Amino acid sequence: MKDLDAMSGLLAVRLGAVRAVPSGVGDLARFRDSWPERSVELHAAVDGLGVAETAAAREFAVVRAKVAAPGLPTPPRAAPGLRARLRRADAMARRRQWARVAADCAELDEAVTAARRRADELHAAATALLRRRDELRGGLEAYVAHAAAAGLSSGHERAARLLDTAPCDLRASARAVEAYRSALAARLGKR
Repeated sequence: MKDLDAMSGLLAVRLGAVRAVPSGVGDLARFRDSWPERSVELHAAVDGLGVAETAAAREFAVVRAKVAAPGLPTPPRAAPGLRARLRRADAMARRRQWARVAADCAELDEAVTAARRRADELHAAATALLRRRDELRGGLEAYVAHAAAAGLSSGHERAARLLDTAPCDLRASARAVEAYRSALAARLGKR
């Protein structure tokens, strides 16, 4: 994910020049002259989006296998459509339709940026669900160790069973871990 973040930042900086749509003849001439580099940058941005969407889809698959009712939408798939739009822009450039290429370029930049942001947000949401499951497991293990050190019998089985079930119901697991923590605190307080 660190590589994806670095690539996203680099592409956002490099694509900043693409945002302005040329309006005059001189602007169009400059746009035409810069098109090869801009095209390469847009292709790289769409490729980076494809990588981000693939990563999000993989994380979604893991979450769906491990977490019940995660509430995640369908994984994003904007890259193929944007790639097709970019191929059309390249074709218009070969036909020297610079005003249309410039307009499409600005729209593509905005679409790629928005799609990348969405893919990154959804990837983070999926990762957060897995992290929450791991936090609940770690918390339960710590409570069980604390109970064992105090010489208390268990009582954590329901929470452990819920956390070990795939897919895991995070809400029920959180309630079970909290119930165990509360019961343990009450038992330790009575000693």
